[in-house]
Amino acid sequence: MRVPFGRTRSWIARRMLSDAEVNGNSTVLDLGSGAGDILMEAAALGARAIGLERDPVLVSESRRRIEVTGLARRADVVEGDFLTARIPRADVVTLYLTRAANAAVARRLELELPTAKVVAHGFPVPGWRPLEVDEYGGTRIYLYVPALSSGRIRR
Repeated sequence: MRVPFGRTRSWIARRMLSDAEVNGNSTVLDLGSGAGDILMEAAALGARAIGLERDPVLVSESRRRIEVTGLARRADVVEGDFLTARIPRADVVTLYLTRAANAAVARRLELELPTAKVVAHGFPVPGWRPLEVDEYGGTRIYLYVPALSSGRIRR
């Protein structure tokens, strides 16, 4: 699935990570990590940050930026498609994808990371009920936990 590349502004990335309560004990997985904007913000907070990106040019750019900023001990990018690649274990998953891409990855997250916090910027996850919607600076940030938000487990 092709998702258009769009940079995540640092203030949005910081707000997403804040909404998910990311800290030095967190492992953050950014699906479709692009140029590594969210990864670098998470690593700067002390979290372990893993990006999954299918575009080899963006993977190279992310790795270069991570290295230049001195965050290579906390952040890395794996080349692969988030619909087919192995999903690493994580406490928090960040999404800046399209509505269709969010829908496509939702079932995998329900099965593989049911208790992770999922933070989506710009587009909700169809079929999931957000635990919170943060309207900030003209954008929406949705917070989910797949096992709760999908309706498969009652609170």
